[in-house]
Parts: sequence; structure tokens; C-alpha cells
Amino acid sequence: MKIKDILILLLGTIIAISTFTLIFKKKYIVVVIKNIDALTFNDSVVYVRTYKDAYGPGVETRLKNHDTPYCFSGRNEKMNLLYFDFAKKGDIIIKKKDADSFCIKRNDSTIGFVLSKCQ
Repeated sequence: MKIKDILILLLGTIIAISTFTLIFKKKYIVVVIKNIDALTFNDSVVYVRTYKDAYGPGVETRLKNHDTPYCFSGRNEKMNLLYFDFAKKGDIIIKKKDADSFCIKRNDSTIGFVLSKCQ
């Protein structure tokens, strides 16, 4: 193959990948449900990852016995980074009934945050 043929094949591959990415790209949308005060749980963290939507950045947390992930959106990016740095897989999250906050417990350390539900 000549260099020209290789470049044309490479360009065609890039265009095909770009087209498939545009067609099959899933838009990540977070819907916040405000009435989660009645929930009570004491579960461990499966994963923690960041997200960004129209309202700004946040941190999504999936718990062991829950299908729906929970999102922490602090009042500023500094609080989001603090939560993302603190919460790790295996930590215990404790939320009491009729509370709009939760605590993360790891060994002897405990820190509280505000919680909202994602879907």
C-alpha cells in the first residue's frame, strides 16, 4: 500500500468513528428529586465518580443495596472536591429518617454532607 492509500483509510476510519460516536452517544442527564427525607439507610459505597450537567459539576455515589445513585452537589466546587477526595469504596454512609444530610464513616473519621437523589 502506498502512503496515500494508508492516509485515506485512516481518514475514513476517523470519520466512521466520529459518526458512530455522534449517533450512539448517550446524554447524561441528572434529575434531582428533592423529597428524599423519608429515606433511611446505612450502606457501603460501591463507587464514587464525578459528573457535570447543566447545573454544574457534582459527585455521584452508588450504594450497595440501592439501584439509584445519589449525587452530592456542594455549594461550590471546593466542597465537591472535598467529598470526592473523602468518599471511597467501602466507606459506610449513614442517613437518618427526615434528614437532608448524611454522614460518611471510615474508621474513626466521620464527616457530614447534603444529599440529593439522581435518576
